[in-house]
Amino acid sequence: AACPDAPVGDGFLLDSLGGGFVLLAVGCTAEAVSEAGVTATPHHVPDPHAQLCARYLGDATRAVYLIRPDQHVVARWPAFDAGAVRAALRRALALE
Repeated sequence: AACPDAPVGDGFLLDSLGGGFVLLAVGCTAEAVSEAGVTATPHHVPDPHAQLCARYLGDATRAVYLIRPDQHVVARWPAFDAGAVRAALRRALALE
């Protein structure tokens, strides 16, 4: 699914993600994860506002998303799990 945009600070979320794989951590933290020469870099949103929460959290209090360079969601987890991120990166890179 395509990532929904939302205001963050003085701009918009999607503009701040960059051009690679990103681990979007909403209300929590994540660490960089590498697999097959590709690194998913963390992007933290520690205090999300209501509009971002509605679009990314629903009823949850936190979530971690793996987002492809074309700003589509690969996977979502309730918390950071490096092993799960590596497995999702492998699927996204067509290595599995």
